[in-house]
Amino acid sequence: TIESAIRNIIANRPYENLYPKKSISLKNEDLEKFVGTYQMEEVLGLYRRAPSIIAIRNAGDHLVLTMRKNDYKIYPESSNKFFFTTLEATLTFEVDAKGKITGVVYKQNQEVTPGKKI
Repeated sequence: TIESAIRNIIANRPYENLYPKKSISLKNEDLEKFVGTYQMEEVLGLYRRAPSIIAIRNAGDHLVLTMRKNDYKIYPESSNKFFFTTLEATLTFEVDAKGKITGVVYKQNQEVTPGKKI
């Protein structure tokens, strides 16, 4: 985390705040609307990634994201943005005018990967 921030500061690029993130509390029914499967787009960045699927399930006070057979706890930072406890990454959910979740944006190390809820 610190190394990534220092590299970005030196390169005059944006960087994530180094202070620990704090989770907000969301009701169970609010967390439930994020549950589902998302088809992520292919991104050509530092690594060439094939399109992948992520699955999200409700675990009570947080969500669990399954990606490449690994589970990651994610906690709400705002009503539609979540942070990982073990990765320097965020998920921002896209919401339509009716409040329905339509997609997600995964951001890690300045790489942005959008995905659609399927």
